[in-house]
Amino acid sequence: MNFTLIGWLHTLACTYSLLAGARLLWGAKGGAAHRQAGRRYVYAMTFASLSALGIYQIGSFNIFHVLALCTLLSLALAWFSGRRRLPRRHWLRVHLSAIVFSYYQLIGGLINELFSRVPGLIGKATCSG
Repeated sequence: MNFTLIGWLHTLACTYSLLAGARLLWGAKGGAAHRQAGRRYVYAMTFASLSALGIYQIGSFNIFHVLALCTLLSLALAWFSGRRRLPRRHWLRVHLSAIVFSYYQLIGGLINELFSRVPGLIGKATCSG
């Protein structure tokens, strides 16, 4: 395994995002603590997604970069809908869906990393049918 500085920073940001996101999703909603947890999550996920755009182990722009861009878009949508309460009638649905989608993306990345880096799991996830 060859980790670069950007790879380590990306891993740290993802780990922090997992913890901050769990606190955000399972903690009390509304209020100052929720806003603070949300800010921490969005900042960490933004850094994780931007750092993912700088990792090129496969060789060029690939599906993981597209997913990082989708996550950035989701975070922007969650932030905007939460701050501005827009769209008026459905802002909460948009806000929650965008945050949960970004957390799903993070969990999906974790599963991918486990099956590509953990020696006992490498090559175990195959689709047959």
